[in-house]
Amino acid sequence: MCSLNLAKYSLSQRIPKRLRNIFLVLGRSMIMLYQCKVCGYVYDEKEGCPWHGIPPTPFEKLKDFRCPICGNREFQKL
Repeated sequence: MCSLNLAKYSLSQRIPKRLRNIFLVLGRSMIMLYQCKVCGYVYDEKEGCPWHGIPPTPFEKLKDFRCPICGNREFQKL
């Protein structure tokens, strides 16, 4: 049986970057989050999308919003 000592690894080494970002966002407060179905980018209504110059905006009010990473238009509510 193989035992892996995870204690010697930092949290950032144990959790993949995509999941780490989601945990950081969820840890702040209970707000509406939407995740890209292709690449996992998380749109946070409280922050908006700095890459597209979008201020904090409810996701439903965004028209023709595309993921700033992959260009996909399909998002799921988290």
